[in-house]
Amino acid sequence: MSRPPAPFTDSPGSPPKRLSSAYFQVAVMSCASHGALLLFDWVHGGQHLGVLFSALLVSVILAALLAWGWLPLHLLRGALAWSLPVWVLALVAVAAIQTGQVPAPYFLTLAIVTAVLRATLPARPAARATLALMTAAGGVVLGWAPDQTPLLINAAFLAGLIGFLAEHGVTLHAERQYSEALRVLAATDALTGTLNRRGGEVALKALMQEARLGQVAALLLDIDRFKGINDRFGHAVGDEVLAQVARAAGRAAGPDVTVIRWGGEEFLLAWSAVQIGRAHV
Repeated sequence: MSRPPAPFTDSPGSPPKRLSSAYFQVAVMSCASHGALLLFDWVHGGQHLGVLFSALLVSVILAALLAWGWLPLHLLRGALAWSLPVWVLALVAVAAIQTGQVPAPYFLTLAIVTAVLRATLPARPAARATLALMTAAGGVVLGWAPDQTPLLINAAFLAGLIGFLAEHGVTLHAERQYSEALRVLAATDALTGTLNRRGGEVALKALMQEARLGQVAALLLDIDRFKGINDRFGHAVGDEVLAQVARAAGRAAGPDVTVIRWGGEEFLLAWSAVQIGRAHV
């Protein structure tokens, strides 16, 4: 039976599974990018082989743990929130102190780490962690590699932009979910779970537009002596009868039917792209 989607269930699977899948995809992308960077560095002199190989190894281990479900998400959040900032700050500090220069990719890594923090921590802790990371990196760069201050400024701007986009995206997503929930509620009969008359009229127009490729069959059902059910057994029983009739009609008509509560005890069933002679309940 065709029914509108339930509010706030816009993707399959539970939230933990979706989050784990998202982390796994990030880990796979990290494996691919670090593998490519490692190969490029090896071909062009191998100046950062140790760092890139360690990053690739961590990415592979993380992807494997997520793929096999051996890493609880709360531990992953904590590990990412603490280890990544320390790791990238150590890279920047070692490069600046030893050579007086920080490789340009490290500044991009700073911004990427802030994106990971935004994705894994609540808004305020993520903002504090990002501020602390950028402040510490700024102190290192100004102290040992001042010529690269413009790169630091660009990294700070990119980190701020990531934070703004993250907050804007969350707000926009929440507004879209709320609007979708209102749309579903406006088109759904709360008692039977079918389309109400308003939603049904929209659905019928869509079916009629599809009639160019086939035909539309419709059947109007009415529950006889329904008032007597309410008078004798009460409205609670009457409501249950309405719900059961809607479910039974949908099962009998097949999976492609659109069920609409047309009136008090009236239901309209509609099929699209069927032969009239084959329409049955």
